[in-house]
Amino acid sequence: MTHVLYKRQRISLEETNHSRPSNVLHKFIFFSYKSTMSNRPTCTPPKGPAGTTAQVIIPPGWYTYVSGLGRNRFAQTIRMQIKNGKGTNTEALVHNPNTGAAPNEMMKLTSGDKSHIIEARNDEQILTVTAYYTTNKDPNTDVTDIQSQDIQVVKGLTICKAATPTHLLKELPDFVTFFVFVQASADQEATEDAPLYNDAVCTINMFKGTKLDHDGVPVNYAGKSKAGNGVGNNGTTGGTTTGSGTTGAGATGGGLKDTNLDIVFVQDCTSSQQPYIKASIDNIINISTTIASSAKLAHNGLRLGLIGFRDVGASDEFVTKPFPFTSDVSVMKNNLSTLVAAGGGDYPEAVAEALDAALHSQWRPDATKLVILITDAPPHGIEPNDQPSQGSPAGKEPLGIVRRMAEAGITLHLVACEPTLSKDFKYALDFYTAATKIAGGLVFPLVSASKLADYIIGSSLERVELDALVAKYGKTIARRAVFGKKESLEALAKAYHAQFVADGVTVTTLEIEKVYQDYSEGRKNVETYCKVASVAAARPLLDVPGARLLPKFASGSVPPSVTQVKRPVSEAQTSRVVNLSINKYRKEVASQPKIEAPTFDNPVENSFTIKVPAGWHGFVTALSRAKYNQTLKINYVQGSLVNNNYYMISGFNQTDETMCLEQSRGDNFYTFVARPKPIVLTPSFFWSKEDSNGEALDEDESDQYRSKKLKVVMTETPERAVKTFPNYVTYFIMAEDQAEADQAADVPEFNDCVGIVYLIKNTLMVRNEN
Repeated sequence: MTHVLYKRQRISLEETNHSRPSNVLHKFIFFSYKSTMSNRPTCTPPKGPAGTTAQVIIPPGWYTYVSGLGRNRFAQTIRMQIKNGKGTNTEALVHNPNTGAAPNEMMKLTSGDKSHIIEARNDEQILTVTAYYTTNKDPNTDVTDIQSQDIQVVKGLTICKAATPTHLLKELPDFVTFFVFVQASADQEATEDAPLYNDAVCTINMFKGTKLDHDGVPVNYAGKSKAGNGVGNNGTTGGTTTGSGTTGAGATGGGLKDTNLDIVFVQDCTSSQQPYIKASIDNIINISTTIASSAKLAHNGLRLGLIGFRDVGASDEFVTKPFPFTSDVSVMKNNLSTLVAAGGGDYPEAVAEALDAALHSQWRPDATKLVILITDAPPHGIEPNDQPSQGSPAGKEPLGIVRRMAEAGITLHLVACEPTLSKDFKYALDFYTAATKIAGGLVFPLVSASKLADYIIGSSLERVELDALVAKYGKTIARRAVFGKKESLEALAKAYHAQFVADGVTVTTLEIEKVYQDYSEGRKNVETYCKVASVAAARPLLDVPGARLLPKFASGSVPPSVTQVKRPVSEAQTSRVVNLSINKYRKEVASQPKIEAPTFDNPVENSFTIKVPAGWHGFVTALSRAKYNQTLKINYVQGSLVNNNYYMISGFNQTDETMCLEQSRGDNFYTFVARPKPIVLTPSFFWSKEDSNGEALDEDESDQYRSKKLKVVMTETPERAVKTFPNYVTYFIMAEDQAEADQAADVPEFNDCVGIVYLIKNTLMVRNEN
């Protein structure tokens, strides 16, 4: 085991900035191993008219993550401006008790992430951190709006630093961290129970990259480097910061450049369908030309396939009539011209057989895949009086088929020919709503054949643009769903929607006038279809209490308005991106080894146990927040090796400095090197108002010196970034020393000491063993 010993150095304000007014709260303290390294991050003393802004210079090649801990009962914001060769990006970590956040909780981005990550670049980056707060208790107050008269800049900061010593860089990642303590109010006086600089804590944590990914493959960081220092201008990270910030994801939509798009039209050819067949023939050239140009497809990137279908029965010429894919639109027009509306047995048709034929079409593996089903009838097995009642006579299960479509990355849209579909069938709309949801598509109500081209063009462009998001985020979404912390798909969609909105992502969208009545019974039927394996298993279904169509559209003579617009991606569209991603990549990511992450047990009295897997480095420090003596004991166990004699201590009136190892009386960071076997790390907290500290408190047989309870919060690498960013886990362990009856009024709990455990996965991204 290796532990780091740091020499403590105090830098007074007078030595760094003589112009600061004397009534401003300020302090700037560095704790670090003395080093002459010039390519490490640096932090200036607090700047601004009141010393309330910290600025960190991030050298080329360093990964950074910023987290915040809201310590008080009022709303607080840590505003981060990141400036690099690409421009300036602004993000905010927020702690807002007005909307439910408790004191001593992690601050969050709009995406819900508990830390903001900044990718390594070839150029220097400047991170400027400013803290704000408001005592306004209105839950609708935008605490990130720094121009609002309700939002005030804080009155002072304290900054501390620690870094990996140079003599340990062969064993540990090069790691630098800055602790920024926030004092909001100017009129607060320090007391024994409520010290200054205790309203929030911001940690700025940086790893030096090795220009390799986790597996040792060379990585080209984004940004232009100075001569002799860089590896190229084209990075793999999109060229800017990530998290809730700009990601280079194609923020204005437009899809993937030179992509391929395969569309299969599944056209009902029974007697009622001639107007829709004619509309396809009349508009197919315009449809093809518009899609190919607007979606930025490759040459011959658009292929069109066709499957006509009728019903199973001797009177029909065919059940399905497939035509192969073609990139020649005149061939597609001729294929459509061969379809004639006729026949049809009972009301339900051979939809399952047609979808099965579409599923088994010769799709290109790299193409965006889209099926557009045009019909006014359900498959067999949906309606009460259908024959055969169990479903397709050929044994084709429609729910199974659409699930296989989803797994193959094929989106299914329904063009529902109304008013027939909703007036003549009880459950057809519910079935198709579920089927398209499973396969990542939508139901488009077609009251007039004249709107068919609008639906086909708009839905195709949207699908290509959603596929661009799937291509960029799909694997990390799937990994988060497979290996994440049992996060619901709804929560996952909300998190990514917040990120996409912050990134300015826009998508081609069809705005369609509302056509259908909304019934809870119908929504329940949709949920049922989504859960069951077969249409037969869905029965019995619920009857809706009224007409499916709104009165305006019941006659079929008035079509809904349809407008194609470019607008910010919606939560519903994001939900489809999430579903498409999971369906497309679930098997692939599930077959990959999971990154074994640290786990922990709930705190017991004054102790907290962390189970560290093999291969994780550890950095431990503690911050005293009360004016009496405090102690953090560190117990380290690796197999038969037990080391339990390290104590980090504070002294009287030490409320804005890191605690020190008792053995050295000046070393303030304890570390351990990644090991081939798991480690059990147990920090324990003690305190005393007497003249005793460290080991003496631990050895006392009574429990009078033990902290009464602990609270633990954590942050870790966002799931979407585990492949492109160092894997970290950070625990903030907060101690409440006194019993509840002895605590000071109006002071938040867990306000006395903070222990911080940084764990970093040992990969070639942060430490090149060669």
